[in-house]
Amino acid sequence: MKNVKVILSMVLISLGITSASLISTKNNSINVSQNTSVINSEYKYIKQDGYIDLGYSATKDNNIMLQSSSINMVNFDMNTRSQSFETFNPDSYSKRSGTASKSLIHSSKNVPENTNEITIHSSMIDGKECLYTEGYLPIDNETNKISVLANSNDPNDNRKIVSNSKTNPYLATGRIVSYYYNVKNNVNGYYYTIYTLGTGFLEGPNIMATAAHCVYGDVTVNNYDDGKYNPRFPDVMEFYPGLDGISERNTSYLYYCKAKTINITASYYNNTDANNDWAAVELDRNIGYSTGWNGKISNWYNKSSKVFTYGYPGDKNDTMWYAEGKIKSKKNSYKYETDVYGVAGQSGSAYFMTDSNNNTYVWGILTHNYTYDNWETISGTSGVYINSFIFHYLNSFVTNHNYEHVAATIRPSDYGFADSYPTSATTNTHKLNTGFEFTTTRYRTGFIQGEYIVMSPFRNNITKAYIEYNFNVPITKIEVDLTHWRSLSHEWTYSSNCTAELRTENGYKLDLLSKEMNLPTDRTKPTTYTIVFDKPTYSFGFYMESKKTNVNDNNRGRLCIGNMKVYTTEGWF
Repeated sequence: MKNVKVILSMVLISLGITSASLISTKNNSINVSQNTSVINSEYKYIKQDGYIDLGYSATKDNNIMLQSSSINMVNFDMNTRSQSFETFNPDSYSKRSGTASKSLIHSSKNVPENTNEITIHSSMIDGKECLYTEGYLPIDNETNKISVLANSNDPNDNRKIVSNSKTNPYLATGRIVSYYYNVKNNVNGYYYTIYTLGTGFLEGPNIMATAAHCVYGDVTVNNYDDGKYNPRFPDVMEFYPGLDGISERNTSYLYYCKAKTINITASYYNNTDANNDWAAVELDRNIGYSTGWNGKISNWYNKSSKVFTYGYPGDKNDTMWYAEGKIKSKKNSYKYETDVYGVAGQSGSAYFMTDSNNNTYVWGILTHNYTYDNWETISGTSGVYINSFIFHYLNSFVTNHNYEHVAATIRPSDYGFADSYPTSATTNTHKLNTGFEFTTTRYRTGFIQGEYIVMSPFRNNITKAYIEYNFNVPITKIEVDLTHWRSLSHEWTYSSNCTAELRTENGYKLDLLSKEMNLPTDRTKPTTYTIVFDKPTYSFGFYMESKKTNVNDNNRGRLCIGNMKVYTTEGWF
């Protein structure tokens, strides 16, 4: 059996950095906007005894950049140090593998039986649909109280310390430490390990969200500047949920875990696009069953609404701090600005909102601070808001969503048709052993000789044949075995003698007799055709019509339909 498929290929091309790029190759900085700066913490340095042979190249070749209209995510495996490229469809996906066993620290916790119980909800807010998911909080952690910070010298600094970061809901937020080995100091010639500090928050058992610049960037700055813009992923990335002081930051920490895979957008990978400054980090264990994780909401915006955040500012010695404020404006279709105070180290913190029922959801990721008037006083922070793409990408680690899958495999024997060609339109409802149902309406179409569903438009006083299918779920594509009954000379199925088409309710038509289709004439060797509809359809059919009159009572023009898989994105699993 021959298969006809469509294969899309990925292309890597060499691109130069142009003056319009967000990357400044002169000083290795990210030019975000005139009055905006990334608030990842300042770099920390550890002198190495010498060059560490890692067995791989840590930096990316700046001349190789990803260019494809379909690829939108880059996945970096921390164990193999390899990159893969992904085309993520936010409208249709299945839960990724790797979130299964529950490695609980406290066995008394009441955890969900499986992560597929996480449900996507919808709500209309200010006339716009917002999708949201509920978080999970372990039941044996008390709700935390926030202590009040003493007066600050900065009138804009309204931060408060989180007095017990290991209680709900704060335990789902943690300190990120990213290590970059073998960074050479051009002044003294020694090699150093550079590490940066940021914040991240859990959105599932093993998925943590943060700012992309916390886990990908060029760390060769100042005395370490090598004159190139060569961003890289860290050699090690550690995550410490609920960390309370620098003394706890070590590998024996109860909730310690590391990055397994780092996922960033192709846009950020190519040019560190500030509008896509977010990352989804898959962790090496399902720590969320012990710490809990956050609910989130997509496409939410309400100017002047109260919002808040908590994370790990670089000036507070690895303790967690809370800050609140209001949304100031929608900067563009990717980012919002707030008057929430923030400093280095808070990048990757969640922005939260509280609804009228006192439910709290993540609506954005803090990435930058900005000033209204000058560089002297920080006026607020801005960040990437949770749009539909980010919402669904994070969801793909914990649940299914309208993913394309086989709704049913329909075999010729499943129809229950007789070995004949009815000459009146006949409608039947069919129920497969799986419970899947569909309806057909047919004319001059039957189950012939126990082999195929066969149409025959040639016979005395007969000029057409068809079979129409109707489904309760939208069909996105089919894989169907097609063939002529025998040679064209016997069947008269030349395109000059008849037409044969696949049609949908949406107006889609496919010429089955075209040279491109090249239907076989040996029915023992059918071809499997993959047909993707331009729009999901609830109805399609195969139609034949003769242009030549048959004055005999024999059946000609026979076209065979064999096994058929129908695919959908919803409703039937």
